[in-house]
Amino acid sequence: GELLLPSQFLLLYLQLVLWFIVLSDYQVEVEEGAESVKLPCKTVIHLPKDVKAVWTDSDNDTTVHVYQHGSDQPEEQNQVYRDRTEMKKDPLETGNFSLTLKNPKHTDTGRYECSIYNQDGNTVRGKTVQLEVKGQYEDTGQRSLILTEKLCLRAEFLQYSRQITLDPNTANTHLILSEENRKVTFNDKGTPYPHHPDRFTDTPQVLSKEGLTGRCYWEVEKKKSWNVGVAVAYKSVDRSLTSLSSGYTFYHDGQQTFISGPVPSRIGVYLDHSAGILSFYSISSDTMRLLHRVQTTFTEPLHAGFYLYGPDGNTVEVETLCAPGGDNSAPRNQNLRIFRLQDKAG
Repeated sequence: GELLLPSQFLLLYLQLVLWFIVLSDYQVEVEEGAESVKLPCKTVIHLPKDVKAVWTDSDNDTTVHVYQHGSDQPEEQNQVYRDRTEMKKDPLETGNFSLTLKNPKHTDTGRYECSIYNQDGNTVRGKTVQLEVKGQYEDTGQRSLILTEKLCLRAEFLQYSRQITLDPNTANTHLILSEENRKVTFNDKGTPYPHHPDRFTDTPQVLSKEGLTGRCYWEVEKKKSWNVGVAVAYKSVDRSLTSLSSGYTFYHDGQQTFISGPVPSRIGVYLDHSAGILSFYSISSDTMRLLHRVQTTFTEPLHAGFYLYGPDGNTVEVETLCAPGGDNSAPRNQNLRIFRLQDKAG
């Protein structure tokens, strides 16, 4: 229950900060299941032989492909892209650094950058490609909620509803829970809670009583000048996602990537534990727009959590809708780190 460092959060901040949107040079769409897709990057020919070409997935800050010293450098690739990328021979002579990505998956959706560096490490050429991999659904008798389109219907999530509650044993002393443990209020004076090893002592946070292993969806609405967070606690996560007034920043290993998008007043968070997906959505009426998705592997139960502080009297009601079929009663892991969604706008 001690203070967690920002590098330990998957964090979506809503704050009034100006930011300039960078448009992609190319927009590429492909259906999931296709054999391959080409990410274009053509530049001038006869570049110096000492240049280095690097393709990166800027949404997730990962290295996709590296070309240097006249050959590919697979040891510098992220494991996700190993044996899945290909560049034509002699790109220095043709100026064609286009990349072929094999077996595109819905998790490959995002912004890709092709950067050409000189010997001093300065960028001499650069292109960006926005890739959209449109998903296909398996005929398993029920529709999957691993939606890959930018827009989807809120009803797709709301039909899988199950209530969860907040755990008073984790509540910081500045947080007051309602009798039904569905509402949390900030109290600057503090509350004399009894000692408990799960209690947050340095940050005004509270976790759900239930461990989440199935599919789960919850929402938080910005109503006034309070700071609120929605979290999924997990043992070993080192990513963060920050939202600005006109876009978002994804943090990973000290690196940051900018993603465009308007700041909504209501945020939805969707977890599919077995699929390893955690998604953030902006909500407008009954329509949802995907803000960011994390694809990973969850090996232990997770916990919804909330982060709330001043001014005194700020209140947040938990609106959590969980899919049936998951074991949502597993014991909470100790020393949890947190995925956190925080609204910092006034």
